[in-house]
Amino acid sequence: MSTEEKRDLTAGMREFDFGVIREPFDTLRMAMGNKIEREWPGKSNHTADGGQALILGLYKASENYLSAARFLIADQSPVHTRKPEFALALPPLTRAILDALGTTVYLFGSFEKRVTLHYKAGWREIVEETTRLKAAYADDPEWKTNLATRDEMIVNRAGVFGITEAEQKDLKLIKRFPIPDHMYPAGSTSSRAKYIRYLIDWFYRTLSQDAHLSFSGIARSLPLLTRTDVSQETKSLHLELRRANGAIVMFTLMLALITELELELRFGLAERAKYVWSVLNDWSPEPREVYDRFYSGILGPASAKPI
Repeated sequence: MSTEEKRDLTAGMREFDFGVIREPFDTLRMAMGNKIEREWPGKSNHTADGGQALILGLYKASENYLSAARFLIADQSPVHTRKPEFALALPPLTRAILDALGTTVYLFGSFEKRVTLHYKAGWREIVEETTRLKAAYADDPEWKTNLATRDEMIVNRAGVFGITEAEQKDLKLIKRFPIPDHMYPAGSTSSRAKYIRYLIDWFYRTLSQDAHLSFSGIARSLPLLTRTDVSQETKSLHLELRRANGAIVMFTLMLALITELELELRFGLAERAKYVWSVLNDWSPEPREVYDRFYSGILGPASAKPI
């Protein structure tokens, strides 16, 4: 690799010291989880049945994905077999956090109605899946217990989730819970629709390509896993670039999830979130753009002082 090529590649590197915000970020992250669990619904009126469990589930799952990703890309790891190539495994974990963010934004647009939709759509999925499994394995003794358990769950959950008799007879009466692309009509001008559309355009499509190993996703990763005609130095620099960029996107989306929850539930964590945003904003244009577009008008400038 020539000096000029190396300079061009390293120009895109994100140099940041996560130690600067590790404590404020992690204490903020844990505080949000604790408050959802213990102080729901905060200062909001979001009291829909099952709402707390749904939001807590989305949040705790996101924390788990974040922890797994941090383990894979940590500067120092107790596992000597961890490889730089593990940075290429970030997109599926990051996309899961993005899914939780998009679902959260959508749910709070009409909380009671959409929480109900989420549970009913989930019940429909279970029924449809059970029907498919019965068609394939009803005569297999190994499946007898599994299918019986599913039938029992379907009956029990129908009452819990408020499934009407008409809906039980005709599953098409229950709408499917939308994926981010279908949450809002293309022409919708609401702030939530604009936010979802932005997340799809700037993050969701690329992360999905990588997670689903589409042509574009494979094309981004395959050279770093298989090519032998490039130097190890070049590979290492490209992998470090992927690691740094992936980390920024991951922390940006997790912080956005925390911020959305704070705006809706008002637990008193806004100032702490603004400080973490201020540090991320100094590191990279991605978090700065997200904050400036969607949060600065509500929360004001990101605070430069730790809280």
